[in-house]
Amino acid sequence: KAQDKEHYSLLDLTRRGPVIVAFLSASGEATRQGIDFLGLFAKAYRGKATLLGVLDRDEESLAEWTRTHGILFPVVADSDGSIAQRYQVEFGPATVLVGRNGGIVSRWPDLSRASLQSMNARIA
Repeated sequence: KAQDKEHYSLLDLTRRGPVIVAFLSASGEATRQGIDFLGLFAKAYRGKATLLGVLDRDEESLAEWTRTHGILFPVVADSDGSIAQRYQVEFGPATVLVGRNGGIVSRWPDLSRASLQSMNARIA
């Protein structure tokens, strides 16, 4: 369940198009620096791709963290790391592009300028 109290299913989201799954670390400086860019991605690709954040905290911490950081895209809690493990992500920030078939199309290990530019080129 996300901070907006909605339940998100990757299967349902990929039926609409590709999904950018952003794995975020609540305590990471790199995550804080990349949040604004992810918000811009969410706006720029609305209707073309979906951005879904995954935070390494429980639901209660998730709600507080997203309020504090002004997150405008859905973020789900992953306190036990099971979602990250499923996508073979060891720590955030990292980003995975999931295609319409549910398979991983691309991976980016961070939210660096080079990764964001590559992500933009891949999705555009």
